Amino acid sequence: MSPPGVSSRLPSGTGRAFAGLLHAGTRPFDIVNYLGAVGAVRVLGPCRMAAMSDRVVAHLDFHRRRLTLTETR
Repeated sequence: MSPPGVSSRLPSGTGRAFAGLLHAGTRPFDIVNYLGAVGAVRVLGPCRMAAMSDRVVAHLDFHRRRLTLTETR
């Protein structure tokens, strides 16, 4: 995260150029993510992949609930 006011001191059009660079990288990033998931299923198999996904979701849910409890105190 950049300090406040840094982007306002950059030359005009820099923000648009940076946004264009991020946008251009979206498609390759999506393809790599897709191919990684397809490869994982082929290597691990559907059952192990489903079990891993279940563990990740359970872990995220546990931490979400823990954060919710600390916020209500």
